[in-house]
Amino acid sequence: AQLEEQRENFGNAERAYLKAIDIVSEAADQYSKVQWVRDELSLTVRQYMTMLEGRGRKAKGEEYFRAMVEKYPDFEELHRQNARRIRLGNDPVTGLSAAIEAYPEREAYFLNRATHHAETGNWSASHEDYDVGFSLGEDQSAREHYRAALLSLAADDRRGFKTYCDKVLEKFLSSDEPSGTNFASAWTCALAPSAVDDYEPAITLARRSVGSKPSNQQYLGGLGAILMRAGRYDEALAQLEKALEAGESDNTSSSYIHYFLAMTEHHLGNAEAAQTHLNQANEVAESELASTPAWNRKLTLELLRKEAESQIDDPNGEPHVD
Repeated sequence: AQLEEQRENFGNAERAYLKAIDIVSEAADQYSKVQWVRDELSLTVRQYMTMLEGRGRKAKGEEYFRAMVEKYPDFEELHRQNARRIRLGNDPVTGLSAAIEAYPEREAYFLNRATHHAETGNWSASHEDYDVGFSLGEDQSAREHYRAALLSLAADDRRGFKTYCDKVLEKFLSSDEPSGTNFASAWTCALAPSAVDDYEPAITLARRSVGSKPSNQQYLGGLGAILMRAGRYDEALAQLEKALEAGESDNTSSSYIHYFLAMTEHHLGNAEAAQTHLNQANEVAESELASTPAWNRKLTLELLRKEAESQIDDPNGEPHVD
Protein backbone atom coordinates (compact mmCIF):
# COMPACT_ATOMS: atom_id res chain seq x y z
CA ALA A 1 0.00 0.00 0.00
CA GLN A 2 2.77 2.43 0.89
CA LEU A 3 4.66 1.64 -2.31
CA GLU A 4 1.57 2.18 -4.45
CA GLU A 5 0.88 5.43 -2.60
CA GLN A 6 4.41 6.64 -3.32
CA ARG A 7 3.84 5.84 -6.99
CA GLU A 8 0.55 7.76 -6.80
CA ASN A 9 -1.42 4.64 -7.74
CA PHE A 10 -4.05 5.56 -5.16
CA GLY A 11 -6.67 3.05 -6.25
CA ASN A 12 -4.20 0.21 -5.81
CA ALA A 13 -2.99 1.75 -2.54
CA GLU A 14 -6.50 1.86 -1.13
CA ARG A 15 -7.17 -1.76 -2.04
CA ALA A 16 -3.87 -2.79 -0.46
CA TYR A 17 -4.59 -0.87 2.75
CA LEU A 18 -8.03 -2.46 3.05
CA LYS A 19 -6.50 -5.89 2.49
CA ALA A 20 -3.89 -5.19 5.17
CA ILE A 21 -6.62 -4.07 7.56
CA ASP A 22 -8.62 -7.23 6.83
CA ILE A 23 -5.58 -9.38 7.63
CA VAL A 24 -4.77 -7.66 10.90
CA SER A 25 -8.48 -7.59 11.80
CA GLU A 26 -8.55 -11.38 11.57
CA ALA A 27 -5.64 -11.48 13.99
CA ALA A 28 -7.40 -8.97 16.25
CA ASP A 29 -10.53 -11.12 16.32
CA GLN A 30 -8.48 -14.09 17.51
CA TYR A 31 -5.86 -12.37 19.67
CA SER A 32 -7.59 -9.25 20.94
CA LYS A 33 -5.46 -9.13 24.12
CA VAL A 34 -2.10 -9.21 22.33
CA GLN A 35 -0.62 -5.71 22.39
CA TRP A 36 1.28 -5.84 19.09
CA VAL A 37 -1.92 -6.86 17.29
CA ARG A 38 -3.71 -3.85 18.77
CA ASP A 39 -0.84 -1.57 17.81
CA GLU A 40 -0.66 -2.94 14.26
CA LEU A 41 -4.38 -2.49 13.69
CA SER A 42 -4.27 1.05 15.03
CA LEU A 43 -1.24 1.93 12.89
CA THR A 44 -2.69 0.46 9.68
CA VAL A 45 -6.02 2.21 10.12
CA ARG A 46 -4.24 5.51 10.77
CA GLN A 47 -2.11 5.13 7.64
CA TYR A 48 -5.22 4.45 5.57
CA MET A 49 -6.99 7.49 7.03
CA THR A 50 -3.96 9.69 6.33
CA MET A 51 -3.98 8.65 2.68
CA LEU A 52 -7.69 9.36 2.36
CA GLU A 53 -7.32 12.78 3.96
CA GLY A 54 -4.43 13.58 1.62
CA ARG A 55 -6.72 12.77 -1.31
CA GLY A 56 -9.48 15.09 -0.06
CA ARG A 57 -11.62 12.22 1.24
CA LYS A 58 -11.52 13.09 4.91
CA ALA A 59 -15.21 12.35 5.48
CA LYS A 60 -14.81 8.79 4.24
CA GLY A 61 -11.75 8.31 6.41
CA GLU A 62 -13.60 9.52 9.50
CA GLU A 63 -16.59 7.30 8.72
CA TYR A 64 -14.31 4.28 8.35
CA PHE A 65 -12.47 5.10 11.55
CA ARG A 66 -15.70 5.41 13.55
CA ALA A 67 -16.74 2.00 12.25
CA MET A 68 -13.46 0.47 13.43
CA VAL A 69 -13.85 2.04 16.90
CA GLU A 70 -17.35 0.58 17.13
CA LYS A 71 -16.11 -2.83 15.98
CA TYR A 72 -13.26 -2.90 18.52
CA PRO A 73 -14.56 -0.89 21.50
CA ASP A 74 -11.98 -2.42 23.86
CA PHE A 75 -8.96 -1.25 21.83
CA GLU A 76 -7.67 1.76 23.79
CA GLU A 77 -5.25 2.61 20.97
CA LEU A 78 -8.13 3.26 18.57
CA HIS A 79 -9.89 5.40 21.17
CA ARG A 80 -6.74 7.50 21.65
CA GLN A 81 -6.50 8.13 17.92
CA ASN A 82 -10.21 8.84 17.70
CA ALA A 83 -10.08 11.30 20.60
CA ARG A 84 -7.12 13.16 19.11
CA ARG A 85 -8.83 13.25 15.70
CA ILE A 86 -11.95 14.80 17.25
CA ARG A 87 -9.92 17.32 19.28
CA LEU A 88 -8.23 18.59 16.13
CA GLY A 89 -11.55 18.88 14.31
CA ASN A 90 -13.92 21.80 13.87
CA ASP A 91 -16.09 21.31 16.98
CA PRO A 92 -14.02 19.40 19.53
CA VAL A 93 -16.20 19.99 22.60
CA THR A 94 -19.35 18.69 20.93
CA GLY A 95 -17.52 15.76 19.34
CA LEU A 96 -15.66 14.73 22.47
CA SER A 97 -18.77 15.13 24.63
CA ALA A 98 -20.65 12.77 22.31
CA ALA A 99 -17.78 10.30 22.47
CA ILE A 100 -17.79 10.49 26.28
CA GLU A 101 -21.49 9.72 26.28
CA ALA A 102 -20.88 6.70 24.04
CA TYR A 103 -17.71 5.52 25.82
CA PRO A 104 -17.79 6.92 29.39
CA GLU A 105 -15.12 4.50 30.58
CA ARG A 106 -12.47 5.65 28.08
CA GLU A 107 -9.88 8.06 29.49
CA ALA A 108 -8.74 9.35 26.09
CA TYR A 109 -11.91 11.37 25.47
CA PHE A 110 -11.79 13.08 28.87
CA LEU A 111 -8.07 13.85 28.56
CA ASN A 112 -8.44 15.28 25.07
CA ARG A 113 -11.39 17.42 26.11
CA ALA A 114 -9.30 18.54 29.09
CA THR A 115 -6.49 19.47 26.69
CA HIS A 116 -8.86 21.47 24.52
CA HIS A 117 -10.21 23.33 27.56
CA ALA A 118 -6.63 24.04 28.69
CA GLU A 119 -5.69 25.35 25.25
CA THR A 120 -8.62 27.80 25.45
CA GLY A 121 -7.85 28.82 29.05
CA ASN A 122 -10.85 27.13 30.66
CA TRP A 123 -8.83 25.83 33.61
CA SER A 124 -11.73 24.74 35.79
CA ALA A 125 -13.31 22.56 33.08
CA SER A 126 -9.91 21.20 32.10
CA HIS A 127 -9.11 20.26 35.69
CA GLU A 128 -12.44 18.50 36.09
CA ASP A 129 -12.01 16.46 32.90
CA TYR A 130 -8.39 15.62 33.66
CA ASP A 131 -9.32 14.33 37.10
CA VAL A 132 -11.93 12.00 35.60
CA GLY A 133 -9.67 10.84 32.78
CA PHE A 134 -6.80 10.26 35.18
CA SER A 135 -8.99 8.12 37.43
CA LEU A 136 -9.97 5.93 34.48
CA GLY A 137 -6.39 5.19 33.42
CA GLU A 138 -4.27 2.32 34.65
CA ASP A 139 -0.67 3.33 34.00
CA GLN A 140 -0.30 7.10 33.89
CA SER A 141 3.12 8.54 33.11
CA ALA A 142 4.98 11.10 35.20
CA ARG A 143 4.07 13.68 32.57
CA GLU A 144 0.37 12.96 33.07
CA HIS A 145 0.80 13.38 36.83
CA TYR A 146 2.53 16.71 36.14
CA ARG A 147 -0.31 17.95 33.93
CA ALA A 148 -2.92 16.89 36.47
CA ALA A 149 -1.03 18.68 39.26
CA LEU A 150 -0.60 21.82 37.16
CA LEU A 151 -4.31 21.95 36.32
CA SER A 152 -5.15 21.48 40.00
CA LEU A 153 -3.15 24.64 40.75
CA ALA A 154 -4.90 26.50 37.94
CA ALA A 155 -8.26 25.57 39.45
CA ASP A 156 -7.03 26.56 42.93
CA ASP A 157 -7.35 22.96 44.12
CA ARG A 158 -4.38 22.76 46.49
CA ARG A 159 -5.52 19.48 47.98
CA GLY A 160 -5.65 17.94 44.51
CA PHE A 161 -2.20 19.32 43.73
CA LYS A 162 -0.72 17.73 46.85
CA THR A 163 -2.46 14.44 46.07
CA TYR A 164 -0.92 14.24 42.59
CA CYS A 165 2.51 15.11 44.02
CA ASP A 166 2.22 12.30 46.56
CA LYS A 167 1.09 9.90 43.83
CA VAL A 168 3.94 10.68 41.43
CA LEU A 169 6.57 10.22 44.12
CA GLU A 170 5.03 7.00 45.36
CA LYS A 171 4.88 5.57 41.84
CA PHE A 172 8.28 6.55 40.46
CA LEU A 173 10.68 6.83 43.42
CA SER A 174 11.49 3.12 43.41
CA SER A 175 11.00 2.48 39.71
CA ASP A 176 13.70 1.98 37.09
CA GLU A 177 12.53 4.76 34.82
CA PRO A 178 14.48 6.97 32.38
CA SER A 179 15.88 10.30 33.48
CA GLY A 180 13.03 12.25 31.91
CA THR A 181 10.57 10.54 34.23
CA ASN A 182 12.73 11.37 37.25
CA PHE A 183 12.80 15.02 36.21
CA ALA A 184 9.03 15.21 35.54
CA SER A 185 8.26 13.64 38.92
CA ALA A 186 10.45 16.13 40.79
CA TRP A 187 9.30 19.11 38.70
CA THR A 188 5.68 18.29 39.51
CA CYS A 189 6.47 18.88 43.19
CA ALA A 190 8.31 22.14 42.41
CA LEU A 191 5.36 23.86 40.76
CA ALA A 192 4.13 25.46 43.99
CA PRO A 193 5.08 25.65 47.68
CA SER A 194 4.05 23.07 50.28
CA ALA A 195 3.63 20.32 47.69
CA VAL A 196 4.73 17.50 49.99
CA ASP A 197 5.56 17.01 53.66
CA ASP A 198 8.98 15.52 52.86
CA TYR A 199 10.95 16.83 49.89
CA GLU A 200 13.75 14.29 50.11
CA PRO A 201 12.17 11.79 47.65
CA ALA A 202 11.66 14.57 45.07
CA ILE A 203 15.26 15.74 45.57
CA THR A 204 16.45 12.17 45.06
CA LEU A 205 14.60 11.94 41.75
CA ALA A 206 15.94 15.31 40.62
CA ARG A 207 19.49 14.26 41.46
CA ARG A 208 19.04 11.08 39.43
CA SER A 209 18.07 13.08 36.36
CA VAL A 210 21.08 15.41 36.75
CA GLY A 211 23.33 12.42 37.35
CA SER A 212 22.31 10.99 33.99
CA LYS A 213 22.84 14.30 32.12
CA PRO A 214 24.95 16.69 34.21
CA SER A 215 24.87 19.55 31.69
CA ASN A 216 21.14 19.42 30.91
CA GLN A 217 19.63 22.85 31.67
CA GLN A 218 16.15 21.46 32.29
CA TYR A 219 17.37 18.87 34.79
CA LEU A 220 19.67 21.33 36.59
CA GLY A 221 16.84 23.84 36.85
CA GLY A 222 14.52 21.16 38.20
CA LEU A 223 17.01 20.21 40.91
CA GLY A 224 17.50 23.85 41.86
CA ALA A 225 13.75 24.41 41.98
CA ILE A 226 13.01 21.46 44.26
CA LEU A 227 15.91 22.42 46.55
CA MET A 228 14.41 25.89 46.85
CA ARG A 229 11.02 24.40 47.73
CA ALA A 230 12.75 22.35 50.42
CA GLY A 231 14.25 25.51 51.93
CA ARG A 232 17.81 24.59 51.00
CA TYR A 233 18.52 27.97 49.47
CA ASP A 234 22.31 27.93 49.19
CA GLU A 235 22.22 24.58 47.38
CA ALA A 236 19.35 25.80 45.22
CA LEU A 237 21.28 28.92 44.23
CA ALA A 238 24.28 26.86 43.11
CA GLN A 239 22.19 24.52 40.95
CA LEU A 240 20.09 27.29 39.41
CA GLU A 241 23.22 29.24 38.46
CA LYS A 242 24.60 26.08 36.85
CA ALA A 243 21.36 25.79 34.90
CA LEU A 244 21.79 29.29 33.49
CA GLU A 245 25.38 28.53 32.55
CA ALA A 246 24.27 25.38 30.70
CA GLY A 247 22.74 27.48 27.91
CA GLU A 248 19.27 27.67 26.39
CA SER A 249 17.14 24.57 25.86
CA ASP A 250 13.92 24.07 23.91
CA ASN A 251 12.69 21.74 26.65
CA THR A 252 12.45 24.45 29.28
CA SER A 253 12.31 28.21 29.71
CA SER A 254 15.11 30.27 31.20
CA SER A 255 12.37 32.37 32.80
CA TYR A 256 11.61 29.41 35.08
CA ILE A 257 15.20 29.50 36.30
CA HIS A 258 15.14 33.27 36.81
CA TYR A 259 11.86 33.08 38.76
CA PHE A 260 13.31 30.44 41.07
CA LEU A 261 16.53 32.44 41.38
CA ALA A 262 14.48 35.53 42.25
CA MET A 263 12.64 33.67 45.01
CA THR A 264 15.85 32.02 46.24
CA GLU A 265 17.69 35.34 46.48
CA HIS A 266 14.65 36.81 48.24
CA HIS A 267 14.76 34.07 50.86
CA LEU A 268 18.50 34.67 51.30
CA GLY A 269 17.84 38.36 51.91
CA ASN A 270 19.46 39.59 48.67
CA ALA A 271 16.80 42.05 47.57
CA GLU A 272 18.71 43.61 44.67
CA ALA A 273 19.61 40.24 43.14
CA ALA A 274 16.04 39.04 43.62
CA GLN A 275 14.66 42.04 41.75
CA THR A 276 17.20 41.64 38.95
CA HIS A 277 16.23 38.03 38.36
CA LEU A 278 12.53 38.88 38.56
CA ASN A 279 12.97 41.55 35.88
CA GLN A 280 14.89 39.12 33.66
CA ALA A 281 12.27 36.42 34.18
CA ASN A 282 9.43 38.78 33.27
CA GLU A 283 11.22 39.97 30.15
CA VAL A 284 11.70 36.41 28.87
CA ALA A 285 8.19 35.38 29.95
CA GLU A 286 6.53 38.26 28.13
CA SER A 287 8.36 37.33 24.94
CA GLU A 288 7.33 33.69 25.26
CA LEU A 289 3.71 34.46 26.09
CA ALA A 290 3.50 36.70 23.03
CA SER A 291 4.43 33.73 20.84
CA THR A 292 1.50 31.59 22.07
CA PRO A 293 3.32 28.77 23.85
CA ALA A 294 1.83 25.39 24.76
CA TRP A 295 -0.83 25.67 27.45
CA ASN A 296 1.30 24.04 30.15
CA ARG A 297 4.21 26.44 29.60
CA LYS A 298 1.84 29.42 29.56
CA LEU A 299 0.24 28.31 32.80
CA THR A 300 3.57 27.57 34.50
CA LEU A 301 4.92 30.99 33.53
CA GLU A 302 1.82 32.70 34.92
CA LEU A 303 1.89 30.76 38.19
CA LEU A 304 5.59 31.33 38.83
CA ARG A 305 5.36 34.99 37.90
CA LYS A 306 2.46 35.55 40.28
CA GLU A 307 4.27 33.80 43.13
CA ALA A 308 7.59 35.56 42.60
CA GLU A 309 6.01 39.00 42.27
CA SER A 310 3.90 38.47 45.38
CA GLN A 311 7.10 37.85 47.37
CA ILE A 312 9.42 40.43 45.89
CA ASP A 313 7.12 43.32 44.96
CA ASP A 314 5.20 43.23 48.24
CA PRO A 315 6.55 46.08 50.35
CA ASN A 316 5.54 44.18 53.50
CA GLY A 317 7.18 40.94 52.36
CA GLU A 318 9.95 39.78 54.61
CA PRO A 319 12.92 37.68 53.45
CA HIS A 320 13.16 34.28 55.07
CA VAL A 321 16.80 33.81 55.97
CA ASP A 322 17.71 30.43 57.45
